[in-house]
Amino acid sequence: MIILDQYDLVDFFGLPHGMATDLAVRVRNPREVNTIAEKIHRQLPDTRPVSREQFLRTYDAVFNWRSGMLLTLFFSALVAFCILAWDKATGLSAEEQREIGILKALGWDTADILALNYGKDSPSP
Repeated sequence: MIILDQYDLVDFFGLPHGMATDLAVRVRNPREVNTIAEKIHRQLPDTRPVSREQFLRTYDAVFNWRSGMLLTLFFSALVAFCILAWDKATGLSAEEQREIGILKALGWDTADILALNYGKDSPSP
């Protein structure tokens, strides 16, 4: 984002002095905004008058759509993380299942395997 004052902006974009790209008009009677916009467009056909209400509706539609999309992506990522954490916390990996199967086949007791997993001294079979 670049913040420039009026004169630096004109020099930066190479606009002729005295030329404007955007103008703001205040209308005392809010019911006359569309009428004034039509008159401006008739006198200056190359312009595109936009009212404050049109700006607000456009920004509301754009930012609500984007924020909804971002919220959906964030929620999906959060659910995926929770599923992964639950799976890791409650399940054994294939490697751990294989190790337990080998130890049980060799005659180890379940208590011995649990003691081995928690770092306690385990008796030999």
